Amino acid sequence: MGILFEKFTLNPIQVNSYLLWDEFSKEAVIVDPGNFDNRENKLIDDFISSNKLNLKAVWNTHGHIDHIYGNRYLSEKYNAPLYASELEIPNMRSADVYGPSMYGLPAPNSNEPDFLLSESDPLWIGNNQIKVLFVPGHSAGHFAFWSEEQNIIFSGDVLFLNSIGRTDLPGGSFDILEKTIKEVMYNLPDNTIVYSGHGDSTTILNEKNNNSFVRG
Repeated sequence: MGILFEKFTLNPIQVNSYLLWDEFSKEAVIVDPGNFDNRENKLIDDFISSNKLNLKAVWNTHGHIDHIYGNRYLSEKYNAPLYASELEIPNMRSADVYGPSMYGLPAPNSNEPDFLLSESDPLWIGNNQIKVLFVPGHSAGHFAFWSEEQNIIFSGDVLFLNSIGRTDLPGGSFDILEKTIKEVMYNLPDNTIVYSGHGDSTTILNEKNNNSFVRG
């Protein structure tokens, strides 16, 4: 099997956070931790504990507020370094201001990245290689995490079921996002399952055929 994972839909913006782990070593990472309060912290803690997982890292696809709420809590509790894009640091910092002013939500108070993501450096979960893909457009420094072996990608807010990420936030561009989807996402195998930052999963083939925003 290799990588197993659990989806948690968290915080008032309903972000999908994914806990991934190697079934043999129990090494784990979490992608876009949106845990927002003590109840959601406990939800993730209990799952980690009951499955005897060893959380080794926190990975951010990008730095928008709903994707970073749990960064500091999980990094500090589990001594798990944060991996994020250098281009997303301004988004992470400004979330403390726009969270309360735009959404009426508390500041996430995220920590700074311990390691900067790069396409040239694959990541690992146990012995499972994860390829890092640069997929800007929704935000300037957006990355996605692709397991080529298992045909799954954790794509953040780039591509949704029959939809795409919004481009009206700082660093967003429809032209760039369209290019990203056509040249990166749609070049993945058709049977690749896309696990997005919001909503249900989809496949590359479904989006090529049915996505009215960006046709394959």
